[in-house]
Amino acid sequence: MTMTPYPKRFGDSGPDWIIDLETEDGHPYNLLKSIEKVMGDPKYAIEAMNGEHFENPEDCNTTGYERILDYILSMCPEIELRMHGQEIQQVYPCYHYALDRAGTPLSAGGHKSRGNFC
Repeated sequence: MTMTPYPKRFGDSGPDWIIDLETEDGHPYNLLKSIEKVMGDPKYAIEAMNGEHFENPEDCNTTGYERILDYILSMCPEIELRMHGQEIQQVYPCYHYALDRAGTPLSAGGHKSRGNFC
């Protein structure tokens, strides 16, 4: 895991870390490790996987990889997610997939997914 430190100058606000999702840092395992590092406890990675950032986890409208991204976006302001240099601000299923050689829809970093983020 190699989250990039965000350069701070003269009291800048903003994220402490940048994760480029198209790299290995975008792998679900590395995202969960990033959550653990930033939040200081492995229980937050479990919370992310279970959708516990919702009052009722059944109301979480994302699953799997997208759920982890949603957790980071809503609960970890210290982390900024980027894809191809652009900041990602929301996750939602859409049909603008990147396709692998077999024509299978891919999410960030080439991870199999039911959707992608735009």
